[in-house]
Amino acid sequence: MIMNLKIKFVGIGGGRRATLTQKIKTGGIYLEFSKNNIDTKLFLDPGVGAFTRALEQKIKFIKIDGLLVSHCHTDHINDAPVTIEAMTNTGRTKRAGMYCPKTVAEHISDYYKNCLEKVITLRANEKFKIKNINIKTTKTIHTEKFNIGFILEDFVGYTSDTIFTEHIAEQYKNLDVLILNICFFKNPYKGKDLGFGQHMDAYDAVRFLKIAKPKACIMYHLGMSILNYGFEKTRNYIQSNSGVKTILPEIGKTYNPTLTVE
Repeated sequence: MIMNLKIKFVGIGGGRRATLTQKIKTGGIYLEFSKNNIDTKLFLDPGVGAFTRALEQKIKFIKIDGLLVSHCHTDHINDAPVTIEAMTNTGRTKRAGMYCPKTVAEHISDYYKNCLEKVITLRANEKFKIKNINIKTTKTIHTEKFNIGFILEDFVGYTSDTIFTEHIAEQYKNLDVLILNICFFKNPYKGKDLGFGQHMDAYDAVRFLKIAKPKACIMYHLGMSILNYGFEKTRNYIQSNSGVKTILPEIGKTYNPTLTVE
């Protein structure tokens, strides 16, 4: 098997305050796989700003093969309808698919769903394919109980929003790249608040990475707590305490499998 991967971070922010202020730009993740001479283009969690920023970054929506949505929260789903319209030439070309939990599918109107060739609803621990790319879903613990993560080609994983548990971390063992959603440097709501409390912080990230042991970690879904503490200080803390190479991605930059910018 010959595979290449490109990852572009349309935005890197997450959480309510970052989303509502846009002090950390939100927008989702664009992935391009090339496997055995077949190209597959995916968009993951098109939150607030995804469509406009992706246009600015010259992403061609009409070539996207699959829209992956982890759960039905604004910073993950907001721009899904307009993304679907752009993927399907405003519904004139019935193509591509959306892969998501049932709550996401229920949230999107039939008008948009009917633009797509397929809408596949998913739960944790399921396997499916988009073209020749193998994908499996993972369990999370979050306020949106149908929330899922994704592992693509046993190469790159995306945790989505979740608390830390050993079981959740074990799902992602020995991947090349792990995209880890970290909303706080230190989460003061942990164990107290069902909303803000169900997000990982930098301390959770260290414990997670010591179990998962990926070759590299990409920080994602960054909240205001991390902006206030310092992006680079947070990255250094996670990397030095976990022993895992940790990347703070630049918005709009394209990363190859070695996580160097192209």
